[in-house]
Amino acid sequence: MNILHFFKNKDFFKSVYLILIFFVSGLLCAKYLSPKINGYEIIAKPSVSKSGFRIGNGKELVFIFIGSYKCGACRDETLSKLIIDMKKKIKERIQKEGKLNFTSFAIGVDWDVWESIKWLNNFGVFDEVSVGRKWWNEGTSKYLWTKFPGYAATPSIVIVEREINIKDGYSIINEKFLLRKVGLVEIKHWYENGLIY
Repeated sequence: MNILHFFKNKDFFKSVYLILIFFVSGLLCAKYLSPKINGYEIIAKPSVSKSGFRIGNGKELVFIFIGSYKCGACRDETLSKLIIDMKKKIKERIQKEGKLNFTSFAIGVDWDVWESIKWLNNFGVFDEVSVGRKWWNEGTSKYLWTKFPGYAATPSIVIVEREINIKDGYSIINEKFLLRKVGLVEIKHWYENGLIY
Protein backbone atom coordinates (compact mmCIF):
# COMPACT_ATOMS: atom_id res chain seq x y z
CA MET A 1 0.00 0.00 0.00
CA ASN A 2 1.37 3.40 -0.99
CA ILE A 3 1.99 5.85 1.89
CA LEU A 4 0.69 8.70 -0.28
CA HIS A 5 -2.68 6.96 -0.18
CA PHE A 6 -3.03 7.99 3.56
CA PHE A 7 -2.34 11.64 2.78
CA LYS A 8 -4.87 11.69 -0.07
CA ASN A 9 -7.54 10.09 2.11
CA LYS A 10 -9.90 12.78 3.57
CA ASP A 11 -10.82 10.57 6.54
CA PHE A 12 -7.19 10.51 7.63
CA PHE A 13 -7.04 14.32 7.80
CA LYS A 14 -10.36 14.49 9.63
CA SER A 15 -9.02 12.09 12.26
CA VAL A 16 -5.79 14.05 12.69
CA TYR A 17 -7.74 17.31 12.85
CA LEU A 18 -10.09 15.94 15.56
CA ILE A 19 -7.15 14.58 17.57
CA LEU A 20 -5.48 18.02 17.43
CA ILE A 21 -8.67 19.76 18.51
CA PHE A 22 -9.05 17.43 21.52
CA PHE A 23 -5.37 17.83 22.43
CA VAL A 24 -5.44 21.65 22.26
CA SER A 25 -8.77 21.74 24.13
CA GLY A 26 -7.25 19.60 26.88
CA LEU A 27 -4.26 21.91 27.19
CA LEU A 28 -6.47 25.01 27.36
CA CYS A 29 -8.73 23.41 29.98
CA ALA A 30 -5.73 22.39 32.06
CA LYS A 31 -4.38 25.93 31.89
CA TYR A 32 -7.54 27.97 32.40
CA LEU A 33 -9.81 25.64 34.38
CA SER A 34 -7.17 24.30 36.72
CA PRO A 35 -7.99 24.29 40.46
CA LYS A 36 -4.74 26.17 41.11
CA ILE A 37 -3.81 29.80 40.68
CA ASN A 38 -0.14 30.79 40.69
CA GLY A 39 0.69 27.37 42.09
CA TYR A 40 -1.69 27.70 45.05
CA GLU A 41 -4.54 25.27 45.41
CA ILE A 42 -7.94 26.89 45.40
CA ILE A 43 -10.03 25.77 48.33
CA ALA A 44 -13.38 24.92 46.76
CA LYS A 45 -15.35 25.28 49.99
CA PRO A 46 -13.26 27.36 52.39
CA SER A 47 -14.47 27.15 55.95
CA VAL A 48 -13.59 30.79 56.52
CA SER A 49 -16.66 31.85 54.53
CA LYS A 50 -19.27 29.23 55.45
CA SER A 51 -20.48 30.40 58.82
CA GLY A 52 -24.14 30.87 57.95
CA PHE A 53 -24.09 34.24 59.76
CA ARG A 54 -26.91 36.59 58.81
CA ILE A 55 -27.05 40.28 59.71
CA GLY A 56 -30.01 41.72 61.53
CA ASN A 57 -30.67 44.82 63.60
CA GLY A 58 -29.25 44.72 67.08
CA LYS A 59 -26.09 44.45 69.13
CA GLU A 60 -23.37 41.94 68.44
CA LEU A 61 -20.16 40.78 70.04
CA VAL A 62 -17.23 40.53 67.63
CA PHE A 63 -14.44 38.01 68.24
CA ILE A 64 -11.38 39.19 66.29
CA PHE A 65 -8.38 36.92 65.76
CA ILE A 66 -5.19 38.56 64.47
CA GLY A 67 -2.45 36.22 63.30
CA SER A 68 0.19 35.43 60.70
CA TYR A 69 1.24 32.16 59.10
CA LYS A 70 4.87 33.30 59.45
CA CYS A 71 4.57 33.81 63.21
CA GLY A 72 6.02 30.95 65.28
CA ALA A 73 3.48 31.26 68.11
CA CYS A 74 0.63 31.37 65.55
CA ARG A 75 1.76 28.02 64.15
CA ASP A 76 1.60 26.37 67.58
CA GLU A 77 -0.87 23.45 67.34
CA THR A 78 -2.62 24.43 70.55
CA LEU A 79 -3.55 27.90 69.24
CA SER A 80 -5.84 26.68 66.46
CA LYS A 81 -7.67 24.38 68.91
CA LEU A 82 -7.98 27.23 71.40
CA ILE A 83 -9.39 29.66 68.84
CA ILE A 84 -11.94 27.13 67.57
CA ASP A 85 -13.05 26.32 71.12
CA MET A 86 -13.11 29.98 72.22
CA LYS A 87 -15.42 30.95 69.37
CA LYS A 88 -17.69 28.01 70.16
CA LYS A 89 -17.86 28.73 73.90
CA ILE A 90 -18.39 32.48 73.53
CA LYS A 91 -21.06 31.96 70.89
CA GLU A 92 -22.89 29.41 73.07
CA ARG A 93 -22.72 31.75 76.08
CA ILE A 94 -24.08 34.67 74.05
CA GLN A 95 -26.89 32.59 72.55
CA LYS A 96 -27.85 31.36 76.01
CA GLU A 97 -27.99 34.93 77.36
CA GLY A 98 -30.00 36.04 74.32
CA LYS A 99 -28.87 39.68 74.40
CA LEU A 100 -26.31 39.80 71.59
CA ASN A 101 -25.51 38.22 68.26
CA PHE A 102 -22.05 36.75 67.74
CA THR A 103 -19.71 37.25 64.81
CA SER A 104 -16.08 36.29 64.23
CA PHE A 105 -13.47 38.12 62.20
CA ALA A 106 -9.99 36.91 61.22
CA ILE A 107 -7.15 39.21 60.23
CA GLY A 108 -4.18 37.65 58.44
CA VAL A 109 -1.14 39.88 58.90
CA ASP A 110 0.61 38.59 55.79
CA TRP A 111 1.60 39.76 52.33
CA ASP A 112 0.48 36.59 50.57
CA VAL A 113 -3.33 36.48 50.36
CA TRP A 114 -3.61 32.81 49.26
CA GLU A 115 -1.23 31.47 51.91
CA SER A 116 -3.00 33.50 54.59
CA ILE A 117 -6.45 32.18 53.62
CA LYS A 118 -5.19 28.59 53.51
CA TRP A 119 -3.57 29.00 56.93
CA LEU A 120 -6.66 30.61 58.50
CA ASN A 121 -8.68 27.52 57.59
CA ASN A 122 -6.85 25.80 60.48
CA PHE A 123 -8.81 28.03 62.88
CA GLY A 124 -12.29 26.98 61.83
CA VAL A 125 -15.16 29.11 60.62
CA PHE A 126 -15.01 32.91 60.48
CA ASP A 127 -17.76 35.27 59.34
CA GLU A 128 -15.31 37.76 57.86
CA VAL A 129 -11.65 37.70 56.83
CA SER A 130 -9.15 40.46 56.05
CA VAL A 131 -5.86 39.30 54.51
CA GLY A 132 -3.01 40.78 52.52
CA ARG A 133 -0.94 43.98 52.85
CA LYS A 134 0.52 42.77 56.16
CA TRP A 135 0.20 45.51 58.84
CA TRP A 136 -1.54 47.85 56.39
CA ASN A 137 -4.72 45.93 55.62
CA GLU A 138 -8.16 47.27 56.61
CA GLY A 139 -8.45 44.97 59.62
CA THR A 140 -5.14 45.93 61.20
CA SER A 141 -5.74 49.57 60.35
CA LYS A 142 -8.93 49.62 62.39
CA TYR A 143 -8.10 47.23 65.24
CA LEU A 144 -4.43 48.11 65.77
CA TRP A 145 -3.72 51.62 64.49
CA THR A 146 -6.75 53.92 64.28
CA LYS A 147 -10.09 53.22 65.98
CA PHE A 148 -8.85 50.70 68.58
CA PRO A 149 -5.07 51.13 68.81
CA GLY A 150 -3.09 48.44 70.55
CA TYR A 151 0.16 46.54 70.71
CA ALA A 152 0.95 45.23 67.21
CA ALA A 153 1.84 41.59 67.72
CA THR A 154 0.55 38.18 66.70
CA PRO A 155 -1.31 36.21 67.82
CA SER A 156 -3.84 38.64 69.29
CA ILE A 157 -7.51 38.55 70.16
CA VAL A 158 -9.70 41.63 70.29
CA ILE A 159 -13.30 41.65 71.52
CA VAL A 160 -15.61 44.52 70.63
CA GLU A 161 -19.32 45.13 71.01
CA ARG A 162 -21.23 47.05 68.37
CA GLU A 163 -24.65 47.70 66.97
CA ILE A 164 -25.83 46.79 63.49
CA ASN A 165 -28.29 49.24 62.00
CA ILE A 166 -30.20 48.24 58.87
CA LYS A 167 -33.25 50.47 59.41
CA ASP A 168 -31.67 53.65 58.02
CA GLY A 169 -29.30 52.10 55.49
CA TYR A 170 -26.44 49.83 56.42
CA SER A 171 -24.17 50.92 59.22
CA ILE A 172 -22.18 49.77 62.23
CA ILE A 173 -22.65 52.12 65.17
CA ASN A 174 -21.71 52.45 68.83
CA GLU A 175 -18.67 50.20 68.54
CA LYS A 176 -16.83 49.84 71.85
CA PHE A 177 -13.66 48.06 72.85
CA LEU A 178 -13.97 45.32 75.49
CA LEU A 179 -10.73 43.34 75.53
CA ARG A 180 -7.36 42.66 73.92
CA LYS A 181 -5.13 39.66 74.58
CA VAL A 182 -1.67 39.55 73.01
CA GLY A 183 0.58 36.53 72.70
CA LEU A 184 0.02 32.81 73.06
CA VAL A 185 0.63 32.75 76.84
CA GLU A 186 -1.86 35.56 77.52
CA ILE A 187 -4.45 33.98 75.20
CA LYS A 188 -4.09 30.59 76.93
CA HIS A 189 -4.38 32.25 80.34
CA TRP A 190 -7.57 34.05 79.28
CA TYR A 191 -9.04 30.78 78.01
CA GLU A 192 -8.18 28.90 81.21
CA ASN A 193 -9.75 31.66 83.31
CA GLY A 194 -13.16 31.48 81.68
CA LEU A 195 -12.99 33.91 78.74
CA ILE A 196 -14.14 36.91 80.77
CA TYR A 197 -14.46 40.18 78.85
